Amino acid sequence: MCRVTIYGSQSRRKAILEFLQRKQALDISAEETVPEIPWLTRQDIEDAQAEFLRHRNLGERALAILQQYAPESKRFLSTGHGRKTLSTAAYQKFAEDIPEMRRIAERLIALEAEIVEKHSQISNNFAKIEALQPWLALDIPADYAGAKTTVPLVGSFPESLSAEEIMVRYAALDAPPVLVEVLQQAPQQTCVWALCRREQTIPCEARLRTLGFSRPRLAFKGIPHQNAERLERQNALLGEEIAGFEQEIRSYRGARNALKFLADYATIRAEKYRTLSRLR
Repeated sequence: MCRVTIYGSQSRRKAILEFLQRKQALDISAEETVPEIPWLTRQDIEDAQAEFLRHRNLGERALAILQQYAPESKRFLSTGHGRKTLSTAAYQKFAEDIPEMRRIAERLIALEAEIVEKHSQISNNFAKIEALQPWLALDIPADYAGAKTTVPLVGSFPESLSAEEIMVRYAALDAPPVLVEVLQQAPQQTCVWALCRREQTIPCEARLRTLGFSRPRLAFKGIPHQNAERLERQNALLGEEIAGFEQEIRSYRGARNALKFLADYATIRAEKYRTLSRLR
């Protein structure tokens, strides 16, 4: 092994280093082995190196997304097809197209972000639909304030009760009259809709509460089944949007080699700047 020290014009050092890298002619030595020469200065290249690392990550992330939605066949990979040695002319052509490669990579990443966001919205809608299930039989708005003379009380009991059982227990309290309709009866919960006279709202609800009645914290307004139907329509539209985004991602399968070049090119350039930081 031979050690060499190379001196040259600072304006051409990037081109020289890139040439040496492509030729794999030598390994750059650690800076402590380079003699100290006062009139040689080191250039601050951290920003440039960080930018190429960002481009590398951009290309690799885009390739991962493409592989997820439009994977390369195992047969193609097993035949040894992949990154190929490029001629200088082909290398320069790819290098000229790097701004377009970055645009494609950024678009792929944006499309995946849209898909993740839409899936999140669908999950949130499903949670809301699930919360609406006990109240689907309620045919008035959940926030209905009542009529001139009557007021509805929407709530639940923490056990399984029929309307008759509720009325028997209520009647034993010597309370004002009330009408109770069961919306859903489950092993540990009974959802009801009760109707009482407006002027007797407070004593009626107080008596019902002694039986375990409580008002739900409903995160919706309007008629429950209409809310559920609206959310289901939203989910259908979101599913169509996701399908469109996935199709657009697959349409970029022809850019796979270009994205590989972007990742490799940025890796090489970042390494070049890392090496430049060690030169004087």
